[in-house]
Amino acid sequence: MDTHHHRLGPNHMLLPINRPLKPAENTQRDGLNQFGENGGDSPNYYPNSFRGPEPTGKAAQESQFVLEKEIVARFESGDDDNYSQPADMWKNV
Repeated sequence: MDTHHHRLGPNHMLLPINRPLKPAENTQRDGLNQFGENGGDSPNYYPNSFRGPEPTGKAAQESQFVLEKEIVARFESGDDDNYSQPADMWKNV
C-alpha cells in the first residue's frame, strides 16, 4: 500500500475507483494528482466565517467483521537489532 500511496500521491482517494460512496467533508485539497474540484474558493480550515466544511459530529463505527483465526495487529519490534548489519557493512566495505 505504501508504494501505491507514494506513486498516486496524497489525493489517491479522489481517484474515481477509490472514492467512497458518500463523499467526506474534509479539508484535503491541492497536491499531486488532484482529480476533484479542489474545494473551489472555499477555505481549507475550520472554523471559518465562510461555507464549511463543518464537522458532522459522527465518529467512525467499529467494524463488525469477525475473523475466524487470530491475527497479529502489531508486531513487537523492541528487541530487534537494527544496527549490527549496517555497522558490519560499513566496516567491511
